[in-house]
Amino acid sequence: MAKRLGFCEFYAPAPTTQPGTQAAWSQSPEQAELLSVLPDFPEPPSPRIVCDQGVERPGAPVTEPIAQAAPSQTAAEIRRNAGRGLPQFSPSWLTRSELAEHWAAHVAGSTNAGLRARPEDWRVARTVLICEDPARAEAAIKSGSSPCRAYYKRILGAGADDAAIDRLIDASAIYGTLPRVLEALKNLASTSAPFGTLTVLDHNWADAALGRNSLMSLANAAYPLFRRGSIAS
Repeated sequence: MAKRLGFCEFYAPAPTTQPGTQAAWSQSPEQAELLSVLPDFPEPPSPRIVCDQGVERPGAPVTEPIAQAAPSQTAAEIRRNAGRGLPQFSPSWLTRSELAEHWAAHVAGSTNAGLRARPEDWRVARTVLICEDPARAEAAIKSGSSPCRAYYKRILGAGADDAAIDRLIDASAIYGTLPRVLEALKNLASTSAPFGTLTVLDHNWADAALGRNSLMSLANAAYPLFRRGSIAS
């Protein structure tokens, strides 16, 4: 109702509890003020770097949970993070089947802790490059001098051969024409779960205009699909 009246936010404040514990109201629900309405859009918070090269930066304490990527991506680590109430972050080198396993482990850990696993709290990282010339997009992604290829080679290690790098790129990177990219995003979400945030890797592309146009196309075309919830349809 509040949204239909034009207000931007309403919420039901809950008592402070530890993850996995039972909430205990200090007063009955009938006495609690369950609805707060803000007449104006709040000022968005400024971006803040909380970690640089694995080292936390000093600053004000974080008031909201930070998405947590399990270092080795084992099911046990993911379940442990989920049990602590931490949103999950899936790195860009996971295949679609690995993403599905990641989400299943998060659901299991959340359920065991008495928490709800919400897909909208899940962040999935991907390399995305949109170009109306598919050959140009593939060359930018896979060529020997591509920063994207260098990135995935580092993931596999110095001993990785070209075939292994190509397989990882094909399994995790999304590139090509706009329709192909949108279809790949839908398939990605339908394979695992309708994740709430797509984190796009911005490689240091040799063709800066190509990278910039790709991000603009993604923002103009893909973002509305996420907003309407049709990315997982």
